[in-house]
Amino acid sequence: MTKCQRCAAKAPNTYLCVRCERTIAGVLADLPWWLNRLVETATGQARMADTGGRRSARRADLDGEKPLAACIERFPDDSETDLDKARAARAKAALAHALAAGRVNAKASELLGAIDDSLRYWVKEICDARGITYTRSPLARATAPGSEFATWLRVHITAVSASEFAGDIAGDIETHLDDIVEAVNRPRHILFLGLCPTWDDDRSTTCGRRLRAPQDAIEVHCRGCDRSHNVNRLLLGQLSDAEREPLPFDELVRINNCLPEGYGVPARTLRFWRQTDALRPRGWLRPDGHRGIARHSPDDVPLYSWADVKRLRDARRQEKATGASAHRRNSGVGSAT
Repeated sequence: MTKCQRCAAKAPNTYLCVRCERTIAGVLADLPWWLNRLVETATGQARMADTGGRRSARRADLDGEKPLAACIERFPDDSETDLDKARAARAKAALAHALAAGRVNAKASELLGAIDDSLRYWVKEICDARGITYTRSPLARATAPGSEFATWLRVHITAVSASEFAGDIAGDIETHLDDIVEAVNRPRHILFLGLCPTWDDDRSTTCGRRLRAPQDAIEVHCRGCDRSHNVNRLLLGQLSDAEREPLPFDELVRINNCLPEGYGVPARTLRFWRQTDALRPRGWLRPDGHRGIARHSPDDVPLYSWADVKRLRDARRQEKATGASAHRRNSGVGSAT
């Protein structure tokens, strides 16, 4: 009786248990579809670049008037440590820039090639171990790179389970899927929810583990105390702390941006209130970490209270009509005659 190399469960005469074998087979069945999405991302069909969807400004040094040396990418800042690595990094940056000019995502292209090589390697290992020859499908050129190997591994999933490298193969396949999903989908905004508030009776203190979760998450699980917390409740708890103890402006903006709709204000509104002195400091943080009411040196950081933000938000009034109401007023629609 052997153990599954993926989950350590009992696996008679194989290196993957039945449950893990079905899981990997399901991942391999989905992998060709995700590889097609990765091809779209790599070739610019998904309108995603290495800049996360933002369109970069046109380079001023590519106007045809300056010498070629002016268009060469600079060495990285750490070029003094290893010149060979610096040259490789510059060549990689130059290639990425050239590909981006043709709407090609360099990172997605590299990932696509790496996955194709990895799946090709495992197919070769299994074929060599069984003394068979892999025959490419005539339709392989019409599919995304790596799709034919993923399909072959799914069809021969029992051979994968019987391979002594089954655990490594399963790990690589799952990692490939995670990497593709991360490359294809836009990254989700992460909320920083402060420290875990779970009370520990043995140590007479809270858990204190830093918590974070995606913006659309309802609950977050703390690995330190194995407890789940409501995300909105943690955010509102941070607001209460900000009302009691003023925070630096950047921290105040971060908490405001994480709040559910209806609780916060636009970040530019916060900055406008600070620039116009509508939002004034309630204290100062000194370089030694101590807090004070008055400013003692130019290095002191101003602290702002969320209670003042809430007061300004509640007192905010729309001075003139906008949108549909303004249009009706200007056109005389709905007015008495």
